[in-house]
Amino acid sequence: MSKYFVNYQELNDKEKQEYNLMIKQLYTMLAFATLLYYGLPFALGFLGEKLGGGILVVSLMSVFPVYVFACGMINSAKYGTSVVVPLALGIFFIPTALIFYGNPAMAAFGLVYFIMGMFGEFTGFLFKLRKKSKRGLFGIGKLGNDQNGKTNRSKSGKISKKNGNARKSR
Repeated sequence: MSKYFVNYQELNDKEKQEYNLMIKQLYTMLAFATLLYYGLPFALGFLGEKLGGGILVVSLMSVFPVYVFACGMINSAKYGTSVVVPLALGIFFIPTALIFYGNPAMAAFGLVYFIMGMFGEFTGFLFKLRKKSKRGLFGIGKLGNDQNGKTNRSKSGKISKKNGNARKSR
């Protein structure tokens, strides 16, 4: 969360460039969310209540949560974990619930989208950890590696360990 709320004047040139890219990505995500949240219900209104309403319900349950999850995952993998993106995408839905659906209870989907975004942030965090350590998740990549991270393989291709060193096959 602290990456979005910094004093811009105190950043050096490289940090300013990264910050500008991060804000540009946030604006792009919010612009596309605006199209999804507001444009889709408006366009589906022309299809009629049955067909448009059916597509809209499917969108509420599948398209919107997948989009919020993907945004959270991308943001977290690139710039670190933050609640700003899931919170903004969840809050953006609340006026949609009041304007297009006319039901304040539909605003609860904003909370659902926030939770999905946080799951995306957690998934992106796991991908960032995996990328950083260059190993599989939860130490899976350690199975064939010694203390230095080198794979212990003999010429025959078999993985072997003996006192932390690779055994030479003859």
